[in-house]
Amino acid sequence: MKTRFFLPVLGALCCTLAGAAHADLKWTETMTFGGETNPETGEKMVMTVNKWIKKEATRSETSFSMGPIKMVNTDIMHCDTQETLILDADLGKETISNIETRHYSLKMKNTVTGCAGKGTTESTMEMWVADIRMPAPCQQVDYKTGLAMALRQDPACEVAAEFKGDTVALQKVFDGFVMRMKMGGSKDVPELVKEVTMLSQAELDDTPFTVPADWKKVSEKQLQNAKQKAMMNKMMENMKNMGG
Repeated sequence: MKTRFFLPVLGALCCTLAGAAHADLKWTETMTFGGETNPETGEKMVMTVNKWIKKEATRSETSFSMGPIKMVNTDIMHCDTQETLILDADLGKETISNIETRHYSLKMKNTVTGCAGKGTTESTMEMWVADIRMPAPCQQVDYKTGLAMALRQDPACEVAAEFKGDTVALQKVFDGFVMRMKMGGSKDVPELVKEVTMLSQAELDDTPFTVPADWKKVSEKQLQNAKQKAMMNKMMENMKNMGG
């Protein structure tokens, strides 16, 4: 099943470093979720994302599968319309898909109150980062914005965040292109693994970013509601087929 929507307005979250070169990018990444399995087959949930990015536009095609449940979402975005943190260790260099990266280990301690929840959680993250900048400013998320968005469970909840630790060094890590990331769980069995399996810096034409005539403009809320409805319909369809 495919859901097709065009989200016309996006706010630029953070500008990239001045003077850095911004080549067009095309890449494929896969995500596996350690704790999520299909109850019927025992298969793990897998997500594959193909992305195209130019200076003012992005396109992403996200494929989701868990056993017989499969979905594809396509998004085109035009940019012009639009806790305690510790950098634990620099673990040296590593090559991924012929791209040189630097390996970092991060420890995070998040304390939340109010509408964001209540309590303290600790987590670890490993990142393999290449010295490549995002071409489109709307895709460059600073770590403060990203973590605040992750904590925001309710759209009506305005999250205010205070950050401690070596935040200057941390921002340098997030300024690069993440080729591989492991989050949560244990060192041997992380909860989430995301890895870029293909990366191209060749110039892109405008074809992937052209909005098809049969797409319609929607608000972000309409987009999310439609995606949730499509996923529920697909799950019900698969359950019906399995039962028949």
